Amino acid sequence: MTGSYTATTVRSTFPGLVDAYAVTWVGGTTRTVTQAAVTRDSTTGAATNRPPMTIA
Repeated sequence: MTGSYTATTVRSTFPGLVDAYAVTWVGGTTRTVTQAAVTRDSTTGAATNRPPMTIA
């Protein structure tokens, strides 16, 4: 099985924090799990709202 990870939104105010991403794996059926952008506390960078992931 092979796959890929793509950070689609990276936070510039908190270097290294990824707000949104997609993971795709290829096997018998290709699937992609997507995390929509999280909302972060502007002071600490902690996630305050994490939308549900989707699978397609």
